[in-house]
Amino acid sequence: MTALLQAGLPVLAGLTMLWAGLVALAGEGDGELGARAMARGQLTDGVSADRILHIIHLASLTLAALLAGVVTAWWLFPTGLGMVRVVLVIVLVWVLGDLAPRLLALLAPEVVPIVRRIALASAPLFAPLLWMARRLDRSQGAIVAGAVLRPGGLTPREMALGVFSLAEMIISEVMTPRIDIVAVDVSDGEDEVVRVLRQSEHARLLVYDGHPDAVVGVLHAKDMLPRLGAGSGRESLPQWQSLIRPAAFIPEAKSLERQLRDFQRGRGHLAVVVDEYGGTAGLVTLEDILEQIVGEIQDEHDVDEVEPVQHHADGHLTVQGGVALVDL
Repeated sequence: MTALLQAGLPVLAGLTMLWAGLVALAGEGDGELGARAMARGQLTDGVSADRILHIIHLASLTLAALLAGVVTAWWLFPTGLGMVRVVLVIVLVWVLGDLAPRLLALLAPEVVPIVRRIALASAPLFAPLLWMARRLDRSQGAIVAGAVLRPGGLTPREMALGVFSLAEMIISEVMTPRIDIVAVDVSDGEDEVVRVLRQSEHARLLVYDGHPDAVVGVLHAKDMLPRLGAGSGRESLPQWQSLIRPAAFIPEAKSLERQLRDFQRGRGHLAVVVDEYGGTAGLVTLEDILEQIVGEIQDEHDVDEVEPVQHHADGHLTVQGGVALVDL
């Protein structure tokens, strides 16, 4: 029996490495082709992320098969030449199952359709693993589906795709543009600041010095609450300018993933977005980033907004000026 296993181990290892190479090549090639299609406007982020999730699913099965093969080799050859074979298997798996397919996909992504057909043809060899994975997926899906989601919310799969998109999206895609920012001048009187806070119902306001490009900080509405009930004693309080807090400044091209981590580390909820010339391009909040994962977040002060793209019966579209071309 041991001799039979020893004779069949190279065949199993070869098939496993072949399958790993096909999966890696297909996954890497899809990413390269997707990037080219995105540049031509033929593919959306959602489709690309969906394919990435599919490739990761297959790659996980491949990794499990590889680990099983290595453990089997270790059990059959615990010492001596067996250790050399284990090291050789690891090197071959890395070269043939990861490095070489990635390089080939980057250099010639056009071969991906051919490789995909080969991978599909060899899929029956791994049907038991795929069957087990589907059973696990259904079990996990039933657990996640039992979670309480708000009406109209995103599905768990859509949330997962939103998490993947954070690394690909940049701040300029989700920020509030400069023209829509509600801000006050540092020279404004306290009554004017209170009026703007009440009218906008924002928790934070940008404060600038004479020009929106000269942002001096952020004013929190909660810091102004003691002044609202002070009445005639308001004159004894320090000027409202003393309540201004420092603002964080970030570039337009920063990824949402990095900014989310910065918000978590700094415990901040707002950052000023600057363009390549140092001017104010807009602002971004923690809510803007979270909405890319869980969908639109409505609070008690939000009003129903008009759809940014409206379809008319005659085939015409009414599009708001802030809509990105990729959304069309």
